[in-house]
Amino acid sequence: MLNINDYDIDLLNLVDVENILEQLLLQIRTLTSSDGGTIYLKDGDSLRFCVFQNDSLSSTKLKRSIQESKFLRLPLNNRQFIAVESFLSSTGFRIDNIYEEEILDVSGIKSFDSKFGYKTHSMLTIPLVDTATKNSIGVLQIINKIKDKEPTAYDEFDMELIKMASSFMAYTISKTIGYNNSLKRIDKVINSAINDELDNKIENDRLNSFHHKIMHTSKVLKNIAHQWRQPLSELSI
Repeated sequence: MLNINDYDIDLLNLVDVENILEQLLLQIRTLTSSDGGTIYLKDGDSLRFCVFQNDSLSSTKLKRSIQESKFLRLPLNNRQFIAVESFLSSTGFRIDNIYEEEILDVSGIKSFDSKFGYKTHSMLTIPLVDTATKNSIGVLQIINKIKDKEPTAYDEFDMELIKMASSFMAYTISKTIGYNNSLKRIDKVINSAINDELDNKIENDRLNSFHHKIMHTSKVLKNIAHQWRQPLSELSI
């Protein structure tokens, strides 16, 4: 069972959602012996690639894939994507062999394989549903279960495992986003208070400067009056 206490994750200190998801995805892949995985999060009217991991891709290809994925979006009005279908239907999908799949559209996966010289065999896709609000907030996808150094199909135990993991992950995402939003509100209040204080300081400095100028002018006038006092006295005599 996935237990946060078993891993080096501190939700009170980590406020970077992607950093947390990187760790969670790595743990889930380890538990299911998966070669790769992806986490999508809802972003407006699409799903965006949030985290992507793959052990078999070379570092160059992996870096290139991650860079390209940052700009990719899966429109929620296009259900040909397995991740979108899983998100909208709140349904998990298990594919034992991508290249023998006849029901679901796997053209996007085949295109990825062709582009990066990869071979996707098996896949598990499941929506990330916030248990508190019952809203789907993203999708978890893991690929290529490895057993005895060979790709194999996922079993029912793997499916149940990522269902539990997805619930925990969705809860973590929601709490972390909520925590981030709280920090932003606090930061806004603090910045507002600082700006008000700066405005007050500027106003005080302006008043002090004006007062200083008045005092200086008064001193100059007194000096002038003193200088003219003797000549005026002589004239009056």
